[in-house]
Amino acid sequence: MKSAIAVIVLFGITVHSTILVEAEAKDERLRTRTFQLPAEKVYAAIAQVASADYDLQSAVREGYAVTFLTVSSWNTLKGWKMTAICRDDGKGQTVVTLSITQNEQGSLFGVEKQKDKIAGKFWSKLDSALKSNERPEKGLAKL
Repeated sequence: MKSAIAVIVLFGITVHSTILVEAEAKDERLRTRTFQLPAEKVYAAIAQVASADYDLQSAVREGYAVTFLTVSSWNTLKGWKMTAICRDDGKGQTVVTLSITQNEQGSLFGVEKQKDKIAGKFWSKLDSALKSNERPEKGLAKL
């Protein structure tokens, strides 16, 4: 009987460890998008979105990197730390890599779906900021 309990406990530990390793591996999945704009403009829009809609932690202009936190709410359970890094691909386009991690240890299930949802909202806000930044301001004369 004791050996059966030991086997069950050992099996439970093995399964739990496998789930944790898979969750950590998925946690490192990065999300990327390419924009047909210079890195300076995309970086400026990311910093604008991060400061307006999120809790801006840092913005490093030289590295085109912005780190910010989401605000915890009932549907995200925990806050998320997001880092957006812009890089010029050498063809006049900018590639943005978005990394999303949980601030605190949270659920192991549904994490990737939550990250996809958070990333989708961020990309939408970034697209809106880029579009509004491209519009000429009314009342300004062209030189």
